[in-house]
Amino acid sequence: MKGCAVPSPRRIRYRHLVRVAFILLVLLVAVPGSLALIGLSDFDISDRPTEQISFAHDGAVLSGSLILPDAQHTGPIALLVHGDGPQDRFADDGYLPLINALLDRGIGVYSWDKAGVGESTGNWLSQSMNDRAKEAVAAYKAIKTAHPDSGQKIGFIGFSQAGWVIPKASRMIPDHAFNVIIGGAVNWQNQGDFYTRQRLLADGATQAEINDQIERNRVRDAVIFAPEATYETYLANIDDQHPMTSGRFEFVKRNITSDATADLGLLETPMLAMWGRDDLNVDAKTDAAIYR
Repeated sequence: MKGCAVPSPRRIRYRHLVRVAFILLVLLVAVPGSLALIGLSDFDISDRPTEQISFAHDGAVLSGSLILPDAQHTGPIALLVHGDGPQDRFADDGYLPLINALLDRGIGVYSWDKAGVGESTGNWLSQSMNDRAKEAVAAYKAIKTAHPDSGQKIGFIGFSQAGWVIPKASRMIPDHAFNVIIGGAVNWQNQGDFYTRQRLLADGATQAEINDQIERNRVRDAVIFAPEATYETYLANIDDQHPMTSGRFEFVKRNITSDATADLGLLETPMLAMWGRDDLNVDAKTDAAIYR
């Protein structure tokens, strides 16, 4: 049963993804006749009105920054929901061009350090997607309390793993204004299969070889991520020079059955979803069809 571990949904390279998202969002919010991509390299928000806002969730204190177009802002506010990995509030500054683009169009932005990252307490690896959704709801309530005049204009923008988080959060607070998901997958295990297929295709494998590998991966994963499986079970059934840490293993085990289909089917809040046509991590065509 040994074999190389199927990569769990891979961490998005945030600088690249957010720049792509930045371009798309600027095109969407730019006024007619003004589609120049100004500020693509603008990583400076030092002159923007900023409030440090923290909130409590599940025994942790999450710390974040609310950046506003102006000090008297009463317009829309977007809450940024991270993808996978230990992300700080600005994703190692990768979010800054997107933040500036939104600010220039009159949209405030709130983003917070993941649990256990930066100034936030807790541990993001101990979270399920439902935990992350509840955390996003807590952030929403904190911003709504701090800026009641923007209360009906607050929504979510998220990346990658946020595709499992935002639909859940949206169902918990149906009065929020909008959802935007960029590069989100629908089914965790199907995403892993898709990535494996793309990787093996690039290596020149035949369809039969690819199908066989995916089936063997599925059989192995049923063992190493079974409810009773331990980290030792995982180590005994893989052949990998770089195994997951025990914390990462528990995170994947907790979330590997994630599927956004049911949540998406019950959404009432406006949703904008975007994918890259040639994304090697997410099956854009299949997932877009589910969103529709």
